[in-house]
Amino acid sequence: MHTPEDLVSVEASINETNSRYLGINLDQLVDQAGAALASELLKKHGKHADYAFLCGLGNNGGDGMAAARHLISAGTLGQVTIYLIGRQKDITTLSALNQWKLLQELVASGRFSNLALKQDVFAPDIDSHHVLIECLAGTGRKGELKKRFRDVVKRATHFRQHMVTLDNPVPGYTWELSLSLNYPKTTDAKVVDLVLPSEVSTYTGPGEVKALFQPRRDSYKSQNGKLLIIGGAADDSGSTLLAARAASTYASEIYIYSPPALKSSSFTFVSADELEDALNQTDAILVTSSWKETLPNKALLNYLLGAYRKHSFILTGVSVHMADLELIKKNNVLFIPQRSELQRLLDVNTRANPEALEGKLRRFAAEHHCYINLKGSISLLFGHNPFTNGIDMRINKTGQQFMGQPGAEGLLAGITAAFATKNDLWLSLIAGAFVTGLTSDLTPLAYGQTVSTDELINSLELAWNECQKF
Repeated sequence: MHTPEDLVSVEASINETNSRYLGINLDQLVDQAGAALASELLKKHGKHADYAFLCGLGNNGGDGMAAARHLISAGTLGQVTIYLIGRQKDITTLSALNQWKLLQELVASGRFSNLALKQDVFAPDIDSHHVLIECLAGTGRKGELKKRFRDVVKRATHFRQHMVTLDNPVPGYTWELSLSLNYPKTTDAKVVDLVLPSEVSTYTGPGEVKALFQPRRDSYKSQNGKLLIIGGAADDSGSTLLAARAASTYASEIYIYSPPALKSSSFTFVSADELEDALNQTDAILVTSSWKETLPNKALLNYLLGAYRKHSFILTGVSVHMADLELIKKNNVLFIPQRSELQRLLDVNTRANPEALEGKLRRFAAEHHCYINLKGSISLLFGHNPFTNGIDMRINKTGQQFMGQPGAEGLLAGITAAFATKNDLWLSLIAGAFVTGLTSDLTPLAYGQTVSTDELINSLELAWNECQKF
């Protein structure tokens, strides 16, 4: 699960990935960031100061370059120097490279004698400036700094003028002013608000998929997710086995409790006597649509909700309205209902007024601390967004021809539940919907219009790999 400390970094990465997927111009966002950062620098230090930017090779460096360009455009009279800690050929993101080229054009124009660009890993003369701005590495930085960055930071520790950090300070850098985009990255940060296009906070994308926990190739099975699936009778086993096969593409171990037991050599089937032991080994519980509406089943479901509150629950079929609502409030529960089941749960006509239904679902998710995927040709997703710390909604538009089909529920429930073994339910909700829909979009392209269950399962990997491209 993601910790509070890295939520900001994860959200920034998700927004950037989804912006690319949605076709949003990242250069415009960088330009907006640069203008806002330059405005704050001018408020603090004015037009007569000499500014020096220590720019890394990624998006944080690009933000610094954009800020430098806006300082020049604002008529700054002091010197503005950009130290690229590396070479142009080493720049790792297109948006940062575009900012560097815009600065080169300004220098080539000959109109700004106070603008200088230096591709220099040493930046030996940084102490000749009044204000030093560090923008070496952003929120996506992992592991130790590269040696070239460590050397420059060490040199900067002797700087006796004004020291500023943009967005996410690197280790060892001491600042007097910290400027953060959208959310504070340090306790004393001055937050600069940016306006993201509404599409980023409206639609699902591959960003949440890339943010999921990804098992390492050399990891042990015990380190990865384990899922218990509760299904129905052997004569109604399709959704249970499809869910299990889908889940097995992500989770390391799948247990199935399904009296009378289904037959499959691929999964571990547990009896009533073995159920408690399986529960103690698993991270999440999926109740499939083959689960029957009986008093013993209802009693078992609510016992599990009361006794296993550390688990995440994914409820489909009749289990959606069999669950005790007071117990729902105390657990991590994600509903994947059919409209008929949702109608019983909410006591409302689900087709009468779409806007009223959206409001009811949002309120239900808030009041019962749960998550809802109302699947359809366009799916509506509701739940607690840990990045905004409030109830949010997303729209999923992948798989429009598939999501309303009977087989969709098993695939969707299985992959969502598998994600929930190692991730919070908000990420699992969105990533599960997006991947399932994308899988159904890609399968006909790979196998033709008539596809088998095997081909559908195989296409999950295609969808996963497609998400990694953004």
